[in-house]
Amino acid sequence: QREINIRDPRLTIQAIFRKWLPLSDSLLRMIVRNMSNPILAQTIRIHNLITNPSNRTLEKMNNVILNKMKSVYNDILTCNTDASANQIVFISKMTPIRVGDLSALDLTMICNKNPNEKYDNTKEIFMALGRVFSGVIDRNSCLYVLGNRHDPLVNTFDITSDESSLPESLQSTVKILPPGSFGLYICLGPSVYPIDKAYAGNIVGIIGLDDFVFKTGTVSSTWMTEPMKSITFQAKPMVRVAVEPISHNDLNKLEIGMHELYQYDPVVEIGVDDSGQHIMTCLGELHLELCIKTLQEKFAKCELKVSEPLVSFRETVLPCISNQPVNPQLILPTPWKEIANLQYACNGRYKFNCNNNNISFTIRCFPLPSQLVDLLDKSSSELSSYDKEDNSETVSVTNSNNV
Repeated sequence: QREINIRDPRLTIQAIFRKWLPLSDSLLRMIVRNMSNPILAQTIRIHNLITNPSNRTLEKMNNVILNKMKSVYNDILTCNTDASANQIVFISKMTPIRVGDLSALDLTMICNKNPNEKYDNTKEIFMALGRVFSGVIDRNSCLYVLGNRHDPLVNTFDITSDESSLPESLQSTVKILPPGSFGLYICLGPSVYPIDKAYAGNIVGIIGLDDFVFKTGTVSSTWMTEPMKSITFQAKPMVRVAVEPISHNDLNKLEIGMHELYQYDPVVEIGVDDSGQHIMTCLGELHLELCIKTLQEKFAKCELKVSEPLVSFRETVLPCISNQPVNPQLILPTPWKEIANLQYACNGRYKFNCNNNNISFTIRCFPLPSQLVDLLDKSSSELSSYDKEDNSETVSVTNSNNV
């Protein structure tokens, strides 16, 4: 009765709904009633998580490794929580955490790894966030960090060694994580709590992987398995800018900060172009502003100078030769060469679908008529004058509105 406000009926409706349908309770009940249980859900999405070893078709395959891959696949499929099951963790994000939130054991471990670094309670390090898909992760286990290009069946046909020894041909894509070299934490909202072991189904944080995992990765108790598939984003970073420090003395801070931002943000791309500029590629203007703010205030901690968006004009038209097909993926730069089914584009046509697959578009490329090309060439000065007039009108309108 006290929450009813006659003057503002909106507050009254909100008070009624808080009593009748509490948001947290309603959302949790809806998830429990409508979402599939973990075992059933795993069978539905397993093809999006890891490749089925039974579908591998190679001329020569090591049967021992193939059987182990099938065992890992079945453990993930059934969410096996036995202590003897294969341990599989997929790292989906690297997030910074304050040193003051770590346990004394992990703080000692980090100090021993980097004796020259000084760690106070406000200093931040990276924690790998991931889900345990199989087995029981113990901080005293010997684990392997699998790279995205790891393939246990390549160049391992003649290997007869056991699982405990890593072949030399795979040492570039697999890193060993010795027992006691990492820390485990259970993630409950914004808080983390140290634990000794974690069962399949839990979201855990792992300390000590910042030198092995940049964005996503797979942590396993065996190297005889394929890595889990990386997260794919529908949007590709397109906005490219050049970043440099105001003071050249902060160049080292910028390089370290951009590397940490690359680990922190799952989408941003960084690099150095041909002229030596540090390039950052983001999804859009809003994402760019967020990345610049995070880089300047959190990681680099220095004043930055950001250029206007860089546009690379690399489009071209190629003749279609029937006996010599051209692969667009070998010509186009990133991210255009990653477009799905681009290799099937032929005869100047390409068909693509929207994200919801409800609408499809077909684009056709054909040469302009020669008369139109001649007209455009002769009228280039007139077209330029029209463009200048449009820009002047836009400026005058903007100034009149005091924007």
